[in-house]
Amino acid sequence: MHTTYTHATGSGSGSSSWTACDVEGCLGEVIPRELKCLRHADVDARNRYLHGLRPVDCLLLRGVNVDQGLLDTVLHCPAITDSNTKTVNVPISLAASEISARLEFDGYTFEKHIDFSGAILLDHIRFTNCRFDRGFHSRFAFFQKGALYFVECSFSDLVDLSYTAAKNTSVGYNRCKFTKPLNADGIEATLHLDHCACESDLTIRGANAGGLILTACSIERELDLQGTHFGGFSAPYLKAAAHQLGPFCVKGSCSFAHAQFSARIQMEVEADELDLSGLQLREGGHILVDRARVRLNHLSTGRSLHVVGRSAAPVQAAILGLQGADAGAMTFAHVDMSRCMFYGAHDLGKVTIEPTVRFARTPRPYSSRRCIADEFAWRQNADSARSSRWVLPGTRRAADPKSGNVASHTVELPELEASQVASVYHDLRRSFETKSDEPGAADFYYGEMEMRRHSKQIPFAEWVIVWAYWLVSGYGLRASRAFAWLVLLIVLGGIGLANWGFVSGPTDYLTGLLYSIRAPLPGVLRDIKLTADGEMIETAVRLLGPILFALALLAVRGRVKR
Repeated sequence: MHTTYTHATGSGSGSSSWTACDVEGCLGEVIPRELKCLRHADVDARNRYLHGLRPVDCLLLRGVNVDQGLLDTVLHCPAITDSNTKTVNVPISLAASEISARLEFDGYTFEKHIDFSGAILLDHIRFTNCRFDRGFHSRFAFFQKGALYFVECSFSDLVDLSYTAAKNTSVGYNRCKFTKPLNADGIEATLHLDHCACESDLTIRGANAGGLILTACSIERELDLQGTHFGGFSAPYLKAAAHQLGPFCVKGSCSFAHAQFSARIQMEVEADELDLSGLQLREGGHILVDRARVRLNHLSTGRSLHVVGRSAAPVQAAILGLQGADAGAMTFAHVDMSRCMFYGAHDLGKVTIEPTVRFARTPRPYSSRRCIADEFAWRQNADSARSSRWVLPGTRRAADPKSGNVASHTVELPELEASQVASVYHDLRRSFETKSDEPGAADFYYGEMEMRRHSKQIPFAEWVIVWAYWLVSGYGLRASRAFAWLVLLIVLGGIGLANWGFVSGPTDYLTGLLYSIRAPLPGVLRDIKLTADGEMIETAVRLLGPILFALALLAVRGRVKR
């Protein structure tokens, strides 16, 4: 019987064929000059085949059911394994075989390739302190019960895990070294690399993997994750020289905490959580984020970094923190920064925030303006009167005793002084003014002045001036407030003049109002004699009227100037 093993990939197909064993139900490859596979051949035929193997021959186990007894017989054959040096001298092909034996190799050297392509593995395979001089292949292998695990192994040729699948288990490498590429395209298993060194590429394209863990690994060339879906992704302390990362999708959390990229990176990721805390980007880059809640705390970048959310996404990407980050080299667009904590960011005055960025807004009945999570943090920790309405969804006070079990994406609001929040607003205002965007800077100026008004560090005289500036015109940004005070001044001045201002005696309110309106106008001559009280009222209207009018015009100009 002739057996063909066929496999298909996303870009093509491949096959290998052999003559199958004549035992009914067995698909194992027959050994030379026999009609049976190595498992079903008699003892003499098996020994002749095994002892006659040369280094150029391949140990034929394709389609064979390999149990522990057969495995021990093979490994103890001198033609296959040098017992003194633990060197496997011949290539081993286990393609499409079913392996129920436990494979444990410690200190072995595989001079030829080993192939598990299409095999079904029912127990663990573990390699410890092994050296692979030729390729290791497990394309389309299925780990039904056991795991594939390597500890302190070195690979001098291609390692191909493409389309390997595992059920409730993983493929793991611990302190291993790869000289040639590691290929895991289409893998359907959790891949775990711990303290491994890859001198070439790590490629995982089009996979649907349970997870990828790259703990303290180094990848000297590309990390290709294009079109891959992960259940989880974690790469703490990763060092890589990759230029393009993604697009890839993570169902849960994706972390590059404290990782390093030596080349300018183009990253495109879709995830629920994206942790870039402590990430080092020596050449900067461009990060395109879809729906993720992103943490950028203590991120450092040597050059410009663009963080952009996908504009057409149903859920906008959110930035949750910039504390300790090199914000001055960053540009943000199409992201939600309503819960972002800014205090502690470096060079915040140089950050570029595009108009597509969304901020939180003040609660009612306060005048509507954009504000930052840092102000919510101060108000919630200031006193109960100020914090009653200042509640920002998705945040909590850091010192809240009821904050035991909370969602991981909940932002902790630390205790900040009003002067600290004022400095953040000041830097954000400068970043907008640097681009001559005064309307964009207006809300941050208002926030800065609000925090100065509430600060305990400013002198009393300055506090009085700031308080009066807020009361009269909303820091020169509330035209309606200045106009209201101007109208009130003219009306009260008119009433006062009508009752006590004219020498001829009290008159009607209309006459007093008209005179009060004319009083602040320059070049208008007075044609009615006033009493001493009238002189004082007119002087107040003449002095305060133009000031209030100027403040109103200043507020209007601040909202429309470009």
